[in-house]
Amino acid sequence: MSRTGSTLKNAFKHLKTPGVISLGGGLPLSDYFPFESLSLTISSPEKPNPKNSDLNGANAPLRASKCDINQGRSIYDLSVALNYSQGSGSAQFLRWLTEHTEIVHDPTYADWQCTMTVGNTSALDMALRMLTQPGDCVLSDEYTFVTAMEMAKPMGVKFTGVKMDKEGMRPDSLSQILEGWDPNVHGSSRKPFLLYSIPTGQNPTGATHNLERRRDIYRIAQEHDLIILEDDPYYFLQMNPFSPAETQDPTRLGPQTPAELLKVLVPSYLSMDTDGRVVRMDSFSKVVSPGVRLGWLTAPQQVIEQYKNHADVSTQGPGGLSQLALFKLLDEHWGHAGYLEWLTHIRNG
Repeated sequence: MSRTGSTLKNAFKHLKTPGVISLGGGLPLSDYFPFESLSLTISSPEKPNPKNSDLNGANAPLRASKCDINQGRSIYDLSVALNYSQGSGSAQFLRWLTEHTEIVHDPTYADWQCTMTVGNTSALDMALRMLTQPGDCVLSDEYTFVTAMEMAKPMGVKFTGVKMDKEGMRPDSLSQILEGWDPNVHGSSRKPFLLYSIPTGQNPTGATHNLERRRDIYRIAQEHDLIILEDDPYYFLQMNPFSPAETQDPTRLGPQTPAELLKVLVPSYLSMDTDGRVVRMDSFSKVVSPGVRLGWLTAPQQVIEQYKNHADVSTQGPGGLSQLALFKLLDEHWGHAGYLEWLTHIRNG
């Protein structure tokens, strides 16, 4: 964690000083952005296919322009979205993401925070660069996301597989590896301190950790002081065990309301984290769109600050158009209740 942040962005605070005209940040004047407005037609759980939507009716387009803030129509507009911003993303949309995380996961310790990412693959890459050094081993499922291993290889970081069953990673195998760790056998001078997990709809096996499995793995993480990298883009797509009877009764296929959805979801590792040892990666890739390239990280404040410092001098934040489009959809159009209705809809779709 040697990143110290961006000197240029740290100097932005001086732009508020009266009489100061700075050319240091290279911020273009928004008057010269070639986009004057943005129009978005939103589908809904009742009309999920926008081709069937009535453009002049309930699904009238959402609009954004360069002057929405000045004219009091919104707290976020194109003049802001199309310019440079912090690596953590826009404050306006980050507030919504933080509220969503509190509603769904309600972390139990005090200093947790969120920051935006350019999707979970980028978030994992940055987390590994922050937390590892050449020669380290990361614990993961015996069969895991191949891109995770491929991104770690040039860093000199290896993955060590933990045996699995139908519920995913086996706690007994995890304990056995940690308690009997031999640097000569595993080719790592340091005992592993990172556990990479896709706990819901695991890639490639599709396994999902049940609550008891998650508690057992978290307890082992406490015993051996592991940081859990919780990569969970499929969280809201948890399925009930297949039952032939349900195929005959559509009302029994799954939760019908947001409250029912939240009740049936297996709690996340973040929600049971009392020590600040979970770094959770969320994404809109599987529930809104992969192409928006936008997700968020939740972790203790110290980790978030380092991640933001890293982003400020590397990836920057997600694209402004993606942030603005999702802000319009999630904050101004659906709100938290409407988004949960959408998640209920696609989960049962």
